[in-house]
Amino acid sequence: MERLTVERTSATSADVSDFVLGETTTTRRVFRAQFVRHPNEAEWLVKGSLICQRKSRLSSWEDTKALKLSELKAGEAVALTLDSSQTEKLAEALDSLKTVAAKRGIKWRTQELVVADPTHVIEVNDVNRKRVIEQLIARRYSQDVWDAISETDPDLATRLSQSRIQLTREGALKTFREHLDAEDWSEPEWQEFFWNHQWIFGYGLRYHFLGLEKHEANYGGESYLGRGKQRGEFLARTSGSTSFTVVVEIKKPETELFSESENYRSGVPRFSAEFVSAISQAQVNSRTWDTEGSQRAIDRELLEHRRIFTVAPLSILVIGSTKQLTSHERRTCFELFRKNVHNPDILAFDELFERAKYIVDASTDQQVSTEHDESFDAITDADIPF
Repeated sequence: MERLTVERTSATSADVSDFVLGETTTTRRVFRAQFVRHPNEAEWLVKGSLICQRKSRLSSWEDTKALKLSELKAGEAVALTLDSSQTEKLAEALDSLKTVAAKRGIKWRTQELVVADPTHVIEVNDVNRKRVIEQLIARRYSQDVWDAISETDPDLATRLSQSRIQLTREGALKTFREHLDAEDWSEPEWQEFFWNHQWIFGYGLRYHFLGLEKHEANYGGESYLGRGKQRGEFLARTSGSTSFTVVVEIKKPETELFSESENYRSGVPRFSAEFVSAISQAQVNSRTWDTEGSQRAIDRELLEHRRIFTVAPLSILVIGSTKQLTSHERRTCFELFRKNVHNPDILAFDELFERAKYIVDASTDQQVSTEHDESFDAITDADIPF
């Protein structure tokens, strides 16, 4: 495959970039071609010169001094020897030039042309285009394909990118549904899932956009980036020109919200010890982060540098499932309780699933813009400027 630059110089001529036939560090042989035609004729012909060039190690290539044949004496001759490889390249150059002259024509502008063996060129049609794309990706040209699409049709690239985001979210939603029904994941597995799909927390309970800032943050210890004595699931943040930290605690969908023992009073079901402990954990972690962790000099510097602040941080507790609200008393008790708890905001797993489903469905209907996605990206240790 030969790449040529052709520049039209007049109505009857055009210059062609040099063909390098062979070179060393200081010398090389090139074939310098030119397209020519007779006035008022359409056929283009090829003429050219074999040229020796030299250069020093720091300079550019320069043609050697021309020798006029008319100055040769009787019995003298000049020979420019080409080895077999250089001769083959000269033949290929002439073939390429003849192909351009015969089939392409010479335009009134500078042209970048590629001349290739037809047996090495794949014609893309309706039948084979999927296979061609798959072969390009298999050969690790996926980035080249994407760059070409982005340059040629930016709108198509945007649509493909949004489609990919949508497909990823639909897959995550399916996984969420499967493990919500199976109740087979541990707390760490749920934490990992939400960390990998942070868009699920994109809509906060109070209609803030949320982004997860740090996985298993330390609320009391050396640094929220290091190890500490009091750990939580996520340190999150609201999104905006100024952001505020949010403490997130993740339990399991099968965590019991109510005790199976008798009611505390008639019509007043008894909450389970695990549910009450989880609320206390969220409150204590939020308080510890507010009074200790966020006041550490290193954390304040790291976060405030990016305009993330801590002011009486909200905490969010994801726990249990509303399918446990099997009676009027349970529904009433649970809803009244969480509406009157200032901190944390309590959210059941199936409610979080429905929020995620809404984001996916709304994106399908083009009601939710993906331009907010950047706000949901996790900030890794490598992104911290210190």
